[in-house]
Amino acid sequence: MRPASLGLLALMGALIAAGCAGEPVRPGGVTDPGPEALYATVLPRSGGGQVRLADYRGRVLMLDFFATWSQPCLLSIPRYAVLDERFAKRGLAIVGVAMDELGDEVVVPFAAGLQIPYPLALADKPILAGDSAFGRLEAIPSLLIFDRQGRLCFVFIGLVPIEQVEQAIRRLL
Repeated sequence: MRPASLGLLALMGALIAAGCAGEPVRPGGVTDPGPEALYATVLPRSGGGQVRLADYRGRVLMLDFFATWSQPCLLSIPRYAVLDERFAKRGLAIVGVAMDELGDEVVVPFAAGLQIPYPLALADKPILAGDSAFGRLEAIPSLLIFDRQGRLCFVFIGLVPIEQVEQAIRRLL
């Protein structure tokens, strides 16, 4: 995955999907996997084990595709930790998906340094190659928010004001 320019990230960061009503905007190559493919997704968990997205069925699911070397990701993740604390009891689940090809070698110390409270998965080869049910993630961070039925409702690309993310979550909870 190649990093996008800061200008592109700023431009794309202003994009937000219209929500579940109507046809949401799909920035870049992001696709809606549909509930069946979403909940069939199983990824390696950072530090060992697996992250099964089926475990989050019935919850609003926020997937944050990030990289440890990305400045926008470094700024976003602590804000997502606050959202996790604020909305987990109301039905929000956050899963970070590390797009680093070095995997746990870089993700484990990164997560420890930021004290990330939600589960982290490692992107598998299909996700890294753009051949997964999520389509081609052309920039990071890429944030996908699914409703309780597993439908993709919001796509945020780049550094986005946390108020926009929170507003999207509130609409779905």
